[in-house]
Amino acid sequence: MEYKYTLILLFYLPVLITGQYTLRGVPESYAVLGENYALQCTVTDSPSLVDFPRNNVAVCNIFSQSCNGQSTDNRYKCGCINNNNKQLYLNISNINKQDDTTWSCRGNSGGQGVTNVPVYYGPENIIFNPTSDNIDVIEGKSQSVNCLADCKPDCNITWSKDGSTTILNNTLSLSTRYQTGSYNCTVKHTVLNKQLTKQLNVQIYYGPDELTFSPDVISVNIIEDGPDELTFSPDGTSINIIEGGDQTITCLTDCYQCNYKWTGPVSSSTKDHVLTQIKRNQEGNYTCEATNIKDTIPKTRSKFVQVNVHYPPYITSITSNAVNNETDEGSDVIFNCNVDSKPVSTITWSSSTSTGTNTGQQWTLLQAKCQDTGIYTCTANNGVGQSTTKSLPLNIRCSPRLNGDLKDEVTNRLGEEVTLLIDVIAYPKPRFKWIQESTRQELTPDTTQQVATNNYISSLTVTIQQSSFDNYIVTVNNSIGGDKSYTIKIIDGDPVTKVDPREQSGYQEGLGTGIGIGIGISAVIVILVLLTIFIYRKYYPANKKLPEESYATFSNRIPEDRTYEDLNTRPEVNDNNQHNSGDVKEYENIRRT
Repeated sequence: MEYKYTLILLFYLPVLITGQYTLRGVPESYAVLGENYALQCTVTDSPSLVDFPRNNVAVCNIFSQSCNGQSTDNRYKCGCINNNNKQLYLNISNINKQDDTTWSCRGNSGGQGVTNVPVYYGPENIIFNPTSDNIDVIEGKSQSVNCLADCKPDCNITWSKDGSTTILNNTLSLSTRYQTGSYNCTVKHTVLNKQLTKQLNVQIYYGPDELTFSPDVISVNIIEDGPDELTFSPDGTSINIIEGGDQTITCLTDCYQCNYKWTGPVSSSTKDHVLTQIKRNQEGNYTCEATNIKDTIPKTRSKFVQVNVHYPPYITSITSNAVNNETDEGSDVIFNCNVDSKPVSTITWSSSTSTGTNTGQQWTLLQAKCQDTGIYTCTANNGVGQSTTKSLPLNIRCSPRLNGDLKDEVTNRLGEEVTLLIDVIAYPKPRFKWIQESTRQELTPDTTQQVATNNYISSLTVTIQQSSFDNYIVTVNNSIGGDKSYTIKIIDGDPVTKVDPREQSGYQEGLGTGIGIGIGISAVIVILVLLTIFIYRKYYPANKKLPEESYATFSNRIPEDRTYEDLNTRPEVNDNNQHNSGDVKEYENIRRT
């Protein structure tokens, strides 16, 4: 007995339930060009991903679980409203005309909401048809003028004439002389409440009608008049104008109804020739012609004026005969500076290596030295605007040489650290080789320091041991000339303490001040002493005569009581005071006898 079994497979297919999606714009159903706009999407199901397509192309995606929005265009931002994944939004910034299309809110569960977003704009770009802003119409021949503008939805367009409040409809129909005037076309957006106005000038030509004369005669005598001699304002045969400036030149003459014509780089047909923001290519001769327009034989006079346009200097090039800005020491270097300017500029040369200056378009540096390596600058100035400069480097190829004095002895004790230095000028960059003399061992120096383009300092740091007290030879070479060798010696002893230049300067200043004060006081004392001597000699002279009573006292004395000194009090004795000690003794002997 056979048993047959049937295997029944049951498949359960999940039923996809699509929710309802509602998409609307806020705050209005329309967007405004250039402004921001928002779409709000309400969903009833629970999709894991919702996107916002424009014309079926997604511009922003939202992951419902996290409410995070992603967009490749910064104009679009999307997300959940208050973290509610049933209320979604899309913010659109800077609305453009391409946004005037179909938008949708679409979930990956299949639900979708759709809306159309109209983009309102205007009014803008008012034009007339015919396109001219000035229209000439012959009376009797009707001319229609339409006013057009970009608007969405269509704007309300009206006309008004010469400021009148009377409203005229579009299209404007012109045909009579009384319609000459200015018309304003006003375009108003009734939704956005914006309006724009443009003016149309209309000239209706008419006539001739019936002819009459004023004065009312049938014949008139006319005396021809002018033009007389021409002059200019400003007066002169040439005018200087700075480029970019404005200048009006007036042609003056005594003339009744003359026509004027200016010819030259810029032409005009008015009495006043206006040159606005003049350029250098507008320099040249300008001729004014004045012509009498009477019906007789035309009479014309003309005169020209030279217009010079001044402009500030511009250095077109700065060069030298140094190849690649390098030359050998001892060579002459010729610099050239080419300048475009009017009037001609004064050209000055300066350098970073000197405070002096030189003038002229071309300047020669004679027998260039290594120290002349630097920057050379050309400065041009013609008094118009600011001066201008351009610079050029110059490198002088030269063999190494010391920059200043070499400190060839360094003193210190065992265990101390000393640094040996050598400062050289050279170009190109030199190589430094340090050797200890007794061992002939090559030592590794510190990093070479480049102070300037052609100035290098090499140093060797040594921690002193007993064997370090030695001579150290540094050899310098840069392929220009031969090797240069210098010796620095390390000596055992206390290091020499350098005087602080600032303290030494202060001491010298104090010493100088003290010496100055001492000299001043001494001069005052000498003056006071001399003044005292002068006053004393004035009142107590050496050969002052005795009073008369002195002679009387002398004559009344007893002869025996008189002395040799008494004789000297007499004027005649005092005036011939040439006695010696022998005379004194002789007199005393006579007196005793």
